[in-house]
Amino acid sequence: MELKKSRTYQMIKDILNQPPTLEKCLRENRVKIKVLAAQIKAKSYKKIFLVGCSTTMYAGIAGKFAFEELGGIPTEVIPACEFADFAHLTEDALLIAISRSGETGDILAAVSKAKERRMDILALVEIHSSTLAKRADYVLPTYAGSEGMVSIKSYTNAIALEYLLAIHLGRQLGRRSDEETQRLLHQIEMVPQEIEKTIERCEEEVISLAEKYTSQKNLCLLGRGPNYSTAMEGMLLTKEAALAYAEAMHIGDLKHGHINVINQNSLVIIICPDRRDNSIIRDLVNDVRDFQGQVVIIGRKDNQSLMGSSNNFISISTQLDELFSPLIYLIPLQLFAFYLGLAKGINPDHGPGSEKVGVFTRVGKRHVYSIRKR
Repeated sequence: MELKKSRTYQMIKDILNQPPTLEKCLRENRVKIKVLAAQIKAKSYKKIFLVGCSTTMYAGIAGKFAFEELGGIPTEVIPACEFADFAHLTEDALLIAISRSGETGDILAAVSKAKERRMDILALVEIHSSTLAKRADYVLPTYAGSEGMVSIKSYTNAIALEYLLAIHLGRQLGRRSDEETQRLLHQIEMVPQEIEKTIERCEEEVISLAEKYTSQKNLCLLGRGPNYSTAMEGMLLTKEAALAYAEAMHIGDLKHGHINVINQNSLVIIICPDRRDNSIIRDLVNDVRDFQGQVVIIGRKDNQSLMGSSNNFISISTQLDELFSPLIYLIPLQLFAFYLGLAKGINPDHGPGSEKVGVFTRVGKRHVYSIRKR
């Protein structure tokens, strides 16, 4: 597969354009987030709710771990469509609504319900002039710019904003020292270049894997902790770009019944940034092999003991803490979904299952969200 040919697709352009757009997102929101963290401290919120739809909800799952680990604030992720019925809503909670367009009906309905209960709203949104941005008490623009059918840059930027806010909250709430806060801020500033390096290091290997596993009829992606969100987003990308059946679950759940459907047509992708999981994953790999399934592991380059345990090992070399791993370990999955689609003869930008696509275009100084029918 010729790399240069593939560069004409919007999806790969968005993947490659993540570093500069993320760098801009962090730069433009740096001061605003610091002020916002102080405002959140002053409000003394007892809980954070994160709502989104599909990819934006998965971004919220990664954010939950950051807000709880760094900020110490209990955080719950709820699908926007179930928020009104499921959540115990009180005015001492903050609702964080994540949306690319800011016009998603279920998210706006969740915001309306939260407003009825006198909750404050923080919007992570691309379109400054959107309905969501207008209704929110606080707004953090994602600065993802134009995107194709698949959300790539907006997903990455939303997670980064959640992490940046959580870092400042940790300092404001006295859970992190000045020294530790500066170290974490330095880490998140490194993410754009770490993404760029990861693309350069693993793209050709991912292309080979996509060509190798074109005939696999079902994929299963496994992750734990904040990388459960990585598995979920990888599942969605595979469905959108490659029209392949995929599901995602926690690493420990595969043995609980799900493994019964693994066979020679199955590919299991395991996301493993933590060496502490090695023994669990080796046992899991053996179980999948007993059912004739194929395994790909995405893990640390220095995890020698895990390298030889699977059919393929995508090595990740990064200086970042594991906390930031969802921003890096998703990169091979983005590339895999894109190249698997190409290998199957599918245009990743125009899946036949979609009747319409949201498109961002620049008009003057602002981005406008529009619907392009197929």
